[in-house]
Amino acid sequence: MNRGFSSLPVVLLLSVVLACGTVLIGISGLRILQRNLEKQKLIEDFYRIRETIHEISNGGERVVQIRSSGKIILRDRLIEAWLDEEIVRSSMLPVTASSITLVYGDYLLSVDDNSRLEVKEWKH
Repeated sequence: MNRGFSSLPVVLLLSVVLACGTVLIGISGLRILQRNLEKQKLIEDFYRIRETIHEISNGGERVVQIRSSGKIILRDRLIEAWLDEEIVRSSMLPVTASSITLVYGDYLLSVDDNSRLEVKEWKH
């Protein structure tokens, strides 16, 4: 009978350790899920901006929205999507651009007569 009572604290301790481990695994899984969702948003922004630039490459202008927490960098004829310190996507553009970093917000994209991309922050 005493043996049952003396092993009870060990069982409780093991239960607490297992519960904490389960919670930590769950939190880790949620962080991975959140990062993957942000990565997906950034990839969608990247393709939307790339397609918009292709559409206006012969002239015109268009407003685009960035809704991810990453950043999109335009440099010469290159477009890159960055999340933290990782390049998620990159591609070549039909027009040239000076070094521009796009983050969360709205932007007006236009192409001038010399096939240079101009980017202005869009205010409603």
